Amino acid sequence: MALFGSMAEPLNLFGFIFDTDKSFYYVALFALVFMFIWGCNLMRSRDGRAFVAVRDHYLSAEIMGVKLNKYRLLSFGISSFYAGIGGALYAHYLGYVSAEGFTIMMSIQFLAMIIIGGLGSIKGTLMGVIFMVFLPEVLGNIVGLMKMTDWGNIPMVVDGLAYIKEMAIGLVIIGFLIFEPEGLAHRWAQIKNYWKFYPFAY
Repeated sequence: MALFGSMAEPLNLFGFIFDTDKSFYYVALFALVFMFIWGCNLMRSRDGRAFVAVRDHYLSAEIMGVKLNKYRLLSFGISSFYAGIGGALYAHYLGYVSAEGFTIMMSIQFLAMIIIGGLGSIKGTLMGVIFMVFLPEVLGNIVGLMKMTDWGNIPMVVDGLAYIKEMAIGLVIIGFLIFEPEGLAHRWAQIKNYWKFYPFAY
C-alpha cells in the first residue's frame, strides 16, 4: 500500500519567507538556542527537580510527595512539544513530509545522539548531535582512504564499505554503553573538574 505525504510551504514569518538554506539556518539556530535555554531553566525549576526525582527513583519521589502521574504526563507532553517543533522545522525545510521519510535508521540515530551525549543531560544532547554529525564525515574520509589501498579493490571489502556507517553507529552505541554509560556530558564535567583542581592534583 502506497503511503502519501503532504506538501509543506516555505516558512513564512511576518511576511518574510525563509526559502533559502541561509535564511532557514537562522530560524533553526534561533529555535535551538531558545529551546535549549528554556530546557535548562526548566530543569532548574521545581518541576525540573521533580522530573529528576522521578527519573532517578520514582518510589522515593512518591514518598517525598511528587505526583508521579502528573509529572509523567507532563514529561511526555514537553517531549512531544520538542518533537513537534523539530518536525515542523524539518517539514518546512524539506518542503514535503511523509511517513516513508522516517525510517528505523533515523530512530536509531536519534537514540545514539541521546546515549552518546548522556541520558538526562540537556547539553549532552548537543554533544551527541555534534558527534553524530561529524561521524559520517570522518567515516567518509576513512572509506575514501581505504579505497585508495589494495584492500579497497577486494569485492568483499567494497560491499562492506557500503554499510560501514550503520556498523559504526552500532559499535559507537555499544562502546558508550560499556565504557562511558553517562555520555560525553559526564566526561566533559570530569575534564573541567580535573583542570579546575589541577594545581592541587599532586
